[in-house]
Amino acid sequence: MSFGLSVSDIIMSYQLAFQIYDRCFKKAQSADVKYLKLGRDISYLGSSLQRLELIIKNAEEQSPEKSWRRKANSTMATTLDALLEVTGDFKRTLHDCEKLLSDDSRFQRSAARFVDNVVWHSSTERVVNHLRQRVNLHLTKLNFIAKPFELQLLLGIRRELQQVKQDVAALKGLLIPDTAQSIHTTSHKFHDGRFPVPPDLAKRFERALASKPGVYVQDHLPRKEGFDALVFHFASSTVKFKPRPGPGQNIPEETQFVNLLKAGWIMDKLKGSDYLQSAGSESLWADYTRELENEISDQLSRFENWELEPPTLDVILRLPNDCFSIWVPEEYMPRSAVLPELD
Repeated sequence: MSFGLSVSDIIMSYQLAFQIYDRCFKKAQSADVKYLKLGRDISYLGSSLQRLELIIKNAEEQSPEKSWRRKANSTMATTLDALLEVTGDFKRTLHDCEKLLSDDSRFQRSAARFVDNVVWHSSTERVVNHLRQRVNLHLTKLNFIAKPFELQLLLGIRRELQQVKQDVAALKGLLIPDTAQSIHTTSHKFHDGRFPVPPDLAKRFERALASKPGVYVQDHLPRKEGFDALVFHFASSTVKFKPRPGPGQNIPEETQFVNLLKAGWIMDKLKGSDYLQSAGSESLWADYTRELENEISDQLSRFENWELEPPTLDVILRLPNDCFSIWVPEEYMPRSAVLPELD
């Protein structure tokens, strides 16, 4: 019996996301903006998962039938297992959302069982905030992994069905317009250098890295926890900053710049880790690494071409220690939902 991720899990998850949105958010008459944003994010998560199903269907349609199907299924299962490790347990997060929203003591409902209003308590607000943070972390990772995931499936067809003599250029991706060119350039787009970080900042990152006993081993940053941290901080970096005309308006917030440097620093740690190298250069993890590395490089290039200017180092060094934290806070990670009593 397999306890990994299956295509049916993806389908049921996005269907659940849309059901939650329709039942609990679409007809809400009066609700706090945080509650409405949770509904919006759940809907986005459903759309991202639905996109994965379309990618899988597209790959399956291009995979020959009969004698080749068993090998294709094996490739799919391996790729899906890696996908679940990358994205985290979105199934549990959605079920936790459903559990909260099924609590009649917190939500007023119409005769048809649609949510009409929120009975807003501080405990409800805390749980909603935590669930929204978890949903957003899944969303960010799904957005980054979509192209590498599709590439892995299309490459799997190419590798395992050589005798079909099917040129990879004939494979039409949903997210990758020119699949052949993407495959050709993938190995060349891996950043060969390092992402430099000022020594004073590197020391603070090192101290923060060592703050979680039992997780970090010297030169062996755990793969899943490391990528979770990288995506978490990169999502709050300069990707959210848009410069405006005027003096000083192209300088991002100090925390945004620190998060960008932090993401590059974590990337360098991951690339030197045995955990990542053991996955292999043709794994989903390797493609995921390249995708993230290109995203980080794109942000750093904004400073190289003078679109942005960095904040001054002396101001950055005065930031509190929590601005240099590495590990993702526990409340952002999926866990069994235990709803607190109402205040």
